[in-house]
Amino acid sequence: MYSIRRTKRDMIDSLPETPKSAQMIGHSTLEWFDNDGNRIIRFHLTDVVTFKIDGSIVLNSGGHQSVTTKRRFNENLNNASVYQKKHVWYLSTIAGNFPYFDGISVDQKGLPTPQTLETLINNREINRDQLMNLPAELQVSFDSYIENKGKE
Repeated sequence: MYSIRRTKRDMIDSLPETPKSAQMIGHSTLEWFDNDGNRIIRFHLTDVVTFKIDGSIVLNSGGHQSVTTKRRFNENLNNASVYQKKHVWYLSTIAGNFPYFDGISVDQKGLPTPQTLETLINNREINRDQLMNLPAELQVSFDSYIENKGKE
């Protein structure tokens, strides 16, 4: 599936916009900056790690849960990691382990973002009681996110 080695030109041509800058950083792996200032790691044709300007880090396997995709995640995460147990991926953070899903995100400290917690609750991967066992800082962040979301 991913046997083709992509050149820098191939990868830049596949981007949704003209990058501010781009450089190859590994086998079929491009680091590029979009027009909003986000730093993005693209593996083949998938933006696997996005460093958002708000400080959050978003992970996306594009449905290709390969050893190399997981390696790209872990090479770019400081206080979190992705691991596999019995063919299921998990995000390991200082707040605990959570089932992986495309779009899962952590903040600069390695804590799951409120958006991630909301998705995990909505998908019934965690419940509100489990949320109460998370670090207080994360609970406050989540409560603030939900409160502000209700005002929109």
